[in-house]
Amino acid sequence: LDRRQLFAAALAVMVLAVGASAVAIVAEGWPGRLEPDVRLLMAGASDRRPRNWSCENTPAEDIRAGRLCRVGSAQAATPSFLLWGDSHGRVLSDAIGAAAARGGAAGLLALRVRCAALPGVHRSEDGSGDKCDAFNQSVLDFLAGAPAVTDVILAGRWGLLAEAARYGHEAGEAIYLTDGMSAELSVANNRRLLERSLRHSVETLVGLGKHVWIVAPVPEIGWDVPS
Repeated sequence: LDRRQLFAAALAVMVLAVGASAVAIVAEGWPGRLEPDVRLLMAGASDRRPRNWSCENTPAEDIRAGRLCRVGSAQAATPSFLLWGDSHGRVLSDAIGAAAARGGAAGLLALRVRCAALPGVHRSEDGSGDKCDAFNQSVLDFLAGAPAVTDVILAGRWGLLAEAARYGHEAGEAIYLTDGMSAELSVANNRRLLERSLRHSVETLVGLGKHVWIVAPVPEIGWDVPS
């Protein structure tokens, strides 16, 4: 082969490889080649929620103004509860909304990823502390002016916050908590701050006349289940 033929052959091989790769991506790896029971397990990796969702990081100014996502019954005139939490609160929101709808009630969502309902407490692994402070304070400000919201549900990843370490084989660094009174990075301090701040949140809400519900930690697997 001369040089021109060699380059033409190489180009043809490249086009074929790129084309095959593109088809594989579009076909998501040709799952049809697998047994039905294996495809069912693989589908579990994306079995998260029935729709795309944009209520997980509501800005503080929207919360203060009452511009919150609503769940539950469309017929309920006024929301009577608020779900306040982090990503674990987000995961529970569909189920809580469905339960509320069955009871003819409606509620509001105040959610922010990595921001549990612990005013003044910061996580060590990121710079979300100031955003969490603003978020949590905006929730309390809203509730102070919302007498119709009689119940507040607190949901968070309490296990991670109490233990610092992630469960099982989940990747990620340890999470340590600090606040204005303690900067010690330890599991013992995590537990003290979690108890102190959560107690403060509950007492503040009760002082506002709210009935408080605390959702226990969601069971964690520690493995990538489909794998």
